[in-house]
Amino acid sequence: VFDIHEQKMLHPTPTTHPLFGHPLAQTMILASHKGTLDVAERLGSLRSHPTVWIDNGEQRERFPFPYLGDLLLYLKSFNGNPYCVNWTVKNTESDFSEHRRGKIKTLVQQHHDIEKAKIRHEIERIYYLDAGIRTQQIVKNSIDDEVSANLELCMTAEDRPITLSPVIINDFTQSLTQAIGTSATAAEIINTYAKYHEKAHEFRMLFYRAVWRRELLLDLFQPVLIDRPMVPQNKDVLDVYSNYFAGLSQC
Repeated sequence: VFDIHEQKMLHPTPTTHPLFGHPLAQTMILASHKGTLDVAERLGSLRSHPTVWIDNGEQRERFPFPYLGDLLLYLKSFNGNPYCVNWTVKNTESDFSEHRRGKIKTLVQQHHDIEKAKIRHEIERIYYLDAGIRTQQIVKNSIDDEVSANLELCMTAEDRPITLSPVIINDFTQSLTQAIGTSATAAEIINTYAKYHEKAHEFRMLFYRAVWRRELLLDLFQPVLIDRPMVPQNKDVLDVYSNYFAGLSQC
């Protein structure tokens, strides 16, 4: 992943591919979006497309109002070519099947909201499919809670300033790697290095950064704690969740 766009607008009218003009895509032939109005018309649901009235002082005119997506991921494949994956995110899977699911409503209103949700997500899926982009539904429990907590913790160390020399960093990382699967803890190794170089806080950040950068392959499906032995990776999170990041041609 080299970029993420949040709340990406789905254009009502035809527009270029999200990668159009990007340096990595200069030699690629990219399909274009046909627009949500075109998609809605193909589905026979043009009347369901949101609109807004604009008063210019002389007359009121009706214009299409754009849908907003959740996350558009920009990724590089193994051969270096860029591609996109659209993530549509909800709290639960049921939220994809009914608009305003938590509201009290009549059976007629419920039926209307079920149809509205179905059309809304189908428009988004086809809108991106026209441009060769796959849509992936994501819910709160799609990713294991321990994995999520570990990644969130380790990510915070990525941009922390480190003043230790590259030689010390490399030596420290090697010591951590050699200790994986033994009774030694990261805290013990951190304390050992801090005795000679001080800056214990930097060594703690280096530990979490090494996990984030996959320099230390630990089991992320259980808590990663500096005062507990480091458990070696049993299953790679990139393999477990690879389908969430797969492009259209990779499925």
